[in-house]
Amino acid sequence: MAVAAKDVVSEVHESALVKHIKDTAALLGRPELYARWRLFVTSHAVLGPDAFLAAKNAVLDVPQWATWMEESYGPVPVELAVSGRVAVCGGCEQWIAPRADGLVRCRVWRCGQRHDLPGPVWVEAEGARRLEPELVRFVALPGHPELDLAQRLAARGARVVLYPKLDALDLVALWPDGYSVGVDVKDWHSPYLLARRIKTFPRWGRGSVRLPQGVSGRSTRPAAQQPQLPEDS
Repeated sequence: MAVAAKDVVSEVHESALVKHIKDTAALLGRPELYARWRLFVTSHAVLGPDAFLAAKNAVLDVPQWATWMEESYGPVPVELAVSGRVAVCGGCEQWIAPRADGLVRCRVWRCGQRHDLPGPVWVEAEGARRLEPELVRFVALPGHPELDLAQRLAARGARVVLYPKLDALDLVALWPDGYSVGVDVKDWHSPYLLARRIKTFPRWGRGSVRLPQGVSGRSTRPAAQQPQLPEDS
């Protein structure tokens, strides 16, 4: 399968930035920095000048944080703006590039399948910064369902930890009675490509793979019951 050179360069930049953040967080003994960065970029697709300055100064005791923000957000390109504003999807909450005919419609497959998709939110483009495209693709878009799941589990009484051990898992949910679940969320349109990317996670008591009805074409059914955390988590 041919891959555009631009996509390869973008993926390399994303991987290098993520690795640098993980390595720095580990070196400082502050793994929560990685989770904090991921949560922020997932929830903020476009930042105005004041918001971007505040984001850079959010963690003053870690000088690298401002650099991470600089590398995560770039100036809004002229072609992204419509009448001086940038559209942010009401579904996935990421910026939308207008089509050639000027139509503003989210290209994310999940949003395209929704019949109840909210209209876009418009943000002033002048002086604004937008999340880099590779981070939208590889961090923010997968992060959106992860945050949604975390909120749903928290509503059921769980204490949820996102991206534990520098992203060993996407989230761990722990209940007061000792029951715990570790979750690795995958957001792929193609089941075949998904299967190729699923990694083996060691020392699970039991594991399961669950596919949404719209993806699998069948009733959702676990391969096994009650996944458990590794002993050293």
